Amino acid sequence: MKELADILGISHASVHGHLNHLVRNGYLKCEARKVRGVAIIRKSEDDIPDLVSVLIVSWVAARQPISA
Repeated sequence: MKELADILGISHASVHGHLNHLVRNGYLKCEARKVRGVAIIRKSEDDIPDLVSVLIVSWVAARQPISA
């Protein structure tokens, strides 16, 4: 977890919380007392049935509509 925290630039506690959340939701499996004992067991795309394209229109400071 320290390695992930260093790479991501976040605290050890944040990494621990995020990993626990992913384990609870069935995306990761963590093996106790193993170095780098994290495995992906489900990809996030598995639970998205259909992707839909959405047009987003917003205003910029010049008050001109833009398409993002």
